[in-house]
This record gives sequence, C-alpha cells and structure tokens, in this order.
Amino acid sequence: MPKAGTFPSPASPGGTGTPRARAEPGRIPSDDHALLMSLLQEVTGVEFLHGLDIRRSWIRNGKVYCDEVCLNDLDLYIWYAGMARDPGSYALEALRTLSQDIPVVPAPGRCVTGLDMYRAHLCPSRAGLPVPDTVLLDRRDTAAAPVIAQWGRAPLKPRRGSFGHGVLLIEDFATLRDLAGYLDSTLAATAEGTFLLTDGEDPERPIGARRHA
Repeated sequence: MPKAGTFPSPASPGGTGTPRARAEPGRIPSDDHALLMSLLQEVTGVEFLHGLDIRRSWIRNGKVYCDEVCLNDLDLYIWYAGMARDPGSYALEALRTLSQDIPVVPAPGRCVTGLDMYRAHLCPSRAGLPVPDTVLLDRRDTAAAPVIAQWGRAPLKPRRGSFGHGVLLIEDFATLRDLAGYLDSTLAATAEGTFLLTDGEDPERPIGARRHA
C-alpha cells in the first residue's frame, strides 16, 4: 500500500474567525485543518503518516528522517508550514533533498521561486502576463540612475522580503546612491545582496509609454 507523509501545520486554537487564526502565515486555520484531516481519513488505498515535521528532521547520507521514519522511503510527502526564507535554510534544503527521491507537494523549487521576488516576477513575465517593470540591483551598485531619472520615483524592495518589511520609496538617485553605500558598509556578506526597483504604474501600459521625469 502506498504511504504518504504529511505535515499541514495547524493554526493556534481559536477558530477561523479570530484575528490570531487569520494572521498566522504558514499555518492552516483550525477549522480548515480539521476538515482536511477528516477528508484524508476517507481516502482509501493509502496509508498516511501524519505529523512528520520537515523542520524537525535530520539528514544522513541524503536521507531525511523524522524520528525513526525515513521520509525517502515514502511514496509522497505533503507539507504546509512556515519556515526560514533564506536560500540555504535547513527546511528548504531538506525538502530539496527529499524531492530527489519522492514527489514533494508543494515542490520546493516552486516554493523557492515564490519566495524570491525577482524570480516570481520573471515567471509570469516570460509567460506573457503583464507585470510591473522591474530592475534587479546589486546593493553595491548605483547603475540604476537612468531608471530613477525615467520613473521619477520607485519602491525599493528586498529581493526576499515579505509582508512589506524593508520597502523604501526612492525619489531620486542621491537617495539610492546613499542607501547603496550604507548597505554595503553595514550589512554582512551573507545578508540580502540584491534588491528590486518596481515601477508602480499600470503593468499593461507599454513600457515605452511610461512617464519620463
């Protein structure tokens, strides 16, 4: 019989109507979680192993273990949980390692893309969908002066930021230059190294028709 491991992380008790339950990223509201587990119990022909938290696993010789369970020996692993967003974070590495042997849902590669604002912009853009015009910047580089001159101003976003943290409005090149110098002198080499400038105008308007300062 096929075996599937799961870890859909539930929200804190309190029900779906409470502000706390709605404000927990990476967790499923309590009522929805109970419904999901009930539906899984009705699935026949599959043995489910629940509570296999990838964040508390350990890896030995390319095999991912939760307690005594080797996740690589399963036929499927399903997860939904909040975790560190850094590219080298343990949980993402464990998911990538596991995905080399069995299907992992959601796929860690897609998760990494979704956490990366730059790649998340590229995917729909290359698929032909309208997205805001964006510029990727190295934190040590001030080569975007022509873009600031053209747009007039633009929000600067950390490439792997979330929930609006670290977003700054750049209204002139001098601000961008000073910020680049500050970040280069104060941030460690392992800190956020690239940023996005995003044109906030209508993405369906042709780029050549956009404003000039």
